[in-house]
Amino acid sequence: MKKFSYRKACLVLLCVIIFLIVISAAYTYFYYKKDHTSNLLAHYSPMQSSEISLISSDSVSFVYSVTLKSRKLSELHCYLRIPAHRRSSPVMILLGGLNTGREVINLVGETELTQDFVFMSMDYPYEGKKKGISALEFIKQIPAIREAAFNTVGAVLMMVDYLETLPEVNKDQIFTTGVSFGAYFVVVSGALDPRVRAVASLYGGGDISMLVAENFPWGPRFLRNAVGFFAELLILPVEPLRYVHRISPRFLLMVNGSNDEKIPQESVQKLFEKAKQPKELVWFQTKHIQPTRSVLTQELTEIVNKWFQEKNLVMHKESRDSIY
Repeated sequence: MKKFSYRKACLVLLCVIIFLIVISAAYTYFYYKKDHTSNLLAHYSPMQSSEISLISSDSVSFVYSVTLKSRKLSELHCYLRIPAHRRSSPVMILLGGLNTGREVINLVGETELTQDFVFMSMDYPYEGKKKGISALEFIKQIPAIREAAFNTVGAVLMMVDYLETLPEVNKDQIFTTGVSFGAYFVVVSGALDPRVRAVASLYGGGDISMLVAENFPWGPRFLRNAVGFFAELLILPVEPLRYVHRISPRFLLMVNGSNDEKIPQESVQKLFEKAKQPKELVWFQTKHIQPTRSVLTQELTEIVNKWFQEKNLVMHKESRDSIY
């Protein structure tokens, strides 16, 4: 009798395990198939108020510290750079690395092209530890990382809200450029917001699972692949591959390094193939760019600006009276 009960218990346990596996597989399948646009837009609410203060000024530009507030984001800290001529100018929203944040605006040099642009950058809406993080700390911060990823998309849309209120801004000439970490978010936010006229993704790619597995610093390959799979499940709503086709019929520029040790070429090609025309992919024989390097950031910004000019995306018109 005991032997029979033991076998019966094992059979019941096996059935429960199989049932859970089937349910998990079904949930994962439908989760992958689901359109997560509404999930992302739920993390966005229009800007309600702003605070601005002058940091510096010279004969070329004025630089401001800006804090934006909305129902979803209590505070979003940004930098804003406005050309001294103050006529209605095209805008580049510039997203850099996680650690660089809004300081990326200070890495953009003063050139003939950049002097005609308004620039805006932001600190990512994430308050957790960013450097020297252990595996255990990373696991603990997963919920906060997930929430910050979703909020970042909403934050970019809120920046567009703010820029549209400025007399120095040509509302028909709003562009987004993302470097490295920021490249993923300009693709998603640019796809969701038709106010963005063109998107430039610099040293980014698609396929979160592949990218996480390639860059996860601990363990053997099978462990990194497993981490990549679960990471994709957690932040699937911000997978660039799911949105990049929506940028069309607006322009997409991708710039990548053929020797990039962080972004596999397969990841780049996947994103480019998912995108629709008009699109362009430019390869450089470089490794991954770190957005803290001012010379490279200046060079890439210049490349993007020239591309905007070549595509006849940039024009100027007289400004309304400045609000500052």
